Amino acid sequence: MSLGPIELLVVAAPTDKLKGEVISAIHDLVEKGTIRIVDMLAAIRNDAGDLTVLDLHELGDETVTALQISNSELQDVLTEDDATTFAARLEPGQAVGLLLWENTWATEVADALRRADAQVLVHEPIPRAVIEELVASATATPSA
Repeated sequence: MSLGPIELLVVAAPTDKLKGEVISAIHDLVEKGTIRIVDMLAAIRNDAGDLTVLDLHELGDETVTALQISNSELQDVLTEDDATTFAARLEPGQAVGLLLWENTWATEVADALRRADAQVLVHEPIPRAVIEELVASATATPSA
């Protein structure tokens, strides 16, 4: 089976803000065929400090439908241990979301690289702060 690169995204946010706009933005990427959701978990620390881990099926039909999450060969790769590890430092009222996705936009390139017996030597996202520094440096006016 052809697969594009698989990536893991882990984000923490206040519980009441993690769903709406975030789910909508991810939904747009799924709709455009840019990514395919492979697995997803959430861990929520309530106001009393208790932690609840929600797997894909407990996230609600609305979320599963919006993200077009279907059975996948990699579904259930993320575990409750993964969620509790990332949630260890959450404050009450915060949640952490773990999202495993396939970059479907890159599947054709990934297949071509496999057929060419190529090896990916580096595939690492550049942090936003580094990009901002590079842009600022490139656009800075030289001092006289």
